[in-house]
Amino acid sequence: EPSVVPSLLRGFSQEIPGVALEALVGEPGAVYMVPSLVWHPRPCGATLYDTYLYFNNPGETEVTVRLPPREGETMRLVLGNVEVELPYIFKVPAGRVVQLAVQPPAGSGSEECVQPQVFDLFFEANGKVAVLASVVDRASNDARTILVGSTHRVITP
Repeated sequence: EPSVVPSLLRGFSQEIPGVALEALVGEPGAVYMVPSLVWHPRPCGATLYDTYLYFNNPGETEVTVRLPPREGETMRLVLGNVEVELPYIFKVPAGRVVQLAVQPPAGSGSEECVQPQVFDLFFEANGKVAVLASVVDRASNDARTILVGSTHRVITP
């Protein structure tokens, strides 16, 4: 059975500060990165990490969010219990939060165990949203939370 790589997540859970309305992300045409997520494809035994994305729309109009694949790649995710191919588009209703449980897609059929892996996701939104990701270490129930801000905007040449 594989051992947990202790360098993936460290420390204690943390409080999440409130997000000022002017700090929300979602400039039209901008792409944002959600970095340092963790998942555990093909574990030997129980999955060691759970990863969740949260999109909060405090506005008065619906926001459309798009999860694109990395350039030149075909990507699949399991969101909830449904395997989807990226790009994946969904709506965040006004005044609501959408939570997505993110898991790796079904493997190639190999029975070989794979260690937990760090990955990044990207998103675009046509309106302002507060976005955070939470990676939960199942062994300790300790969560690492990434609050997405303007510094996560991807600059393209």
